[in-house]
Amino acid sequence: MGQLADAKAKIAQGAAEEEQAKVKLNMSQKDLVGLEARMKAFAKETGDNIKKLEVLKAAVTSCEAKLNSSGWSLEKERQLEGSLKEARDQVKNLTDVRDFPVLIE
Repeated sequence: MGQLADAKAKIAQGAAEEEQAKVKLNMSQKDLVGLEARMKAFAKETGDNIKKLEVLKAAVTSCEAKLNSSGWSLEKERQLEGSLKEARDQVKNLTDVRDFPVLIE
């Protein structure tokens, strides 16, 4: 009888382990469904962002082409800023009121 009781106990233990494994499997399957949904959302967002990036790259390329065709350069801008500063300094020098001694007659 002892062997029969041991066999029944092993069967009961095996059934309990099987039930635990089924519960874990169901939980894992639910997690997997949730993760797959998140993955699809991320994939869609990634695709959308890639399209936006391509549009922005095209806009940058267009702006660079317009900038190149305009004849603008950083060096030219620096020269013009220097000329503007010199002109402002000259205007300032010409418009400064000087303290001259007043001649009283």
